[in-house]
Amino acid sequence: MLLPPRKQAILERLYAWYGRRLLRSSFARLWIHGAMPNGTQPLIAVANHSGWWDPIVAVYLSHEPFRRDQYGIMEGKQLLRYPFFRRVGGFGVTGPGPTETRALVDLAARVLETGSNRMLWVFPQGALLPAGAGLRFMSGAARLARRCTDA
Repeated sequence: MLLPPRKQAILERLYAWYGRRLLRSSFARLWIHGAMPNGTQPLIAVANHSGWWDPIVAVYLSHEPFRRDQYGIMEGKQLLRYPFFRRVGGFGVTGPGPTETRALVDLAARVLETGSNRMLWVFPQGALLPAGAGLRFMSGAARLARRCTDA
């Protein structure tokens, strides 16, 4: 089953504000290496997922330094457990089959192509894994990059 985002701007801003406060009180620094591309073309951010901080960091980076309209792909069972994330741009599917994967890539492409200044966070491991765990990536990020050639 496809679980599309149901963004609410006020909740997204509140979550970014809360994330900024939480990050500042818990970390000495957040380092960003390299430069963001100029312009408003769609952007796909691919990151490993080893801690519960990851969505907080993604929303914070999207709002504060990058100034992007952010979305993120999440595991469907986690979206059902934490439906709040759909309100801040999370979306996903509940099944692992090829039909669900195609539907997810189609939705991700529409999200990137139907707005300006969009940023999509993809965690290609497909799940939260402990730090140091062997990395095994799902193919969705590569499929999305091939499909969205402007991103």
